[in-house]
Amino acid sequence: MSPALRKLKWVVLALVVLLAAGALWRTLAARRAQQAPVAVAQPAVELAQTDVVRAEVRDLQRGLPVSGTVKAVNSAQSRRASAANCRG
Repeated sequence: MSPALRKLKWVVLALVVLLAAGALWRTLAARRAQQAPVAVAQPAVELAQTDVVRAEVRDLQRGLPVSGTVKAVNSAQSRRASAANCRG
């Protein structure tokens, strides 16, 4: 038997073994998928009829009548730092 023929024999044998292992793995995976229990989705939160309200589009009509001058009690100022201010 020539060395090339022996090598071909081992390559074919390895291919057969790999195909058999792949078929076995696929069969076992299919069985596991069939045996897995199907989980029924349960609602996370149950709402009563009084908890649910239909949303409506409305104009917001809230105002505060003010007379005289208005002065802020708390205020904040921001200043942008320019390149001229950063040089120093």
